[in-house]
Amino acid sequence: VVVVEYFDIDCKYCRALLLKEDTLSDDIKKNVRLIYRLFPLLDLYPHSLERAIITECVASENGDKAFFDFLRSVTRSYQQDQDKNDWIMDIAKQFVNDHRRFEECVSKKLTLEKINRLRTGGYEAGIFSVPSFLVAQKGMSIQRFDLLGPITGSRLLETFVHVK
Repeated sequence: VVVVEYFDIDCKYCRALLLKEDTLSDDIKKNVRLIYRLFPLLDLYPHSLERAIITECVASENGDKAFFDFLRSVTRSYQQDQDKNDWIMDIAKQFVNDHRRFEECVSKKLTLEKINRLRTGGYEAGIFSVPSFLVAQKGMSIQRFDLLGPITGSRLLETFVHVK
């Protein structure tokens, strides 16, 4: 089962779902491939685009493991109401090797085009809210599940593994 999860780092339900996904059984983790797609909700969260750029720069500079470790760290020490993104930049620097290249990536918004492509792809797939899943199972058409809370999202993942 392949699950594409659309999320915004500023969405409290997305953050709760990410932490809940960490508690899933090994059987589920082994049988479900989770792919995360940044989907900043600019009209709801004024800092979400900049935070998405920082997140994507972590991934582009240091790969998927750094990306996931960074997301979990941000989720645990989240500060949505901060007007500046110093706190998230400080966390990001823990997960990148080359700070100069990372800061250049953020300041020049080198990942903005990719984030816009991810958002466009989400809109084309009918995604307009987060957290949302697109689920692909062998022999079935792609299914969309919107506005999943942490409990609902994790139960949905469990269901896909047990339905096989």
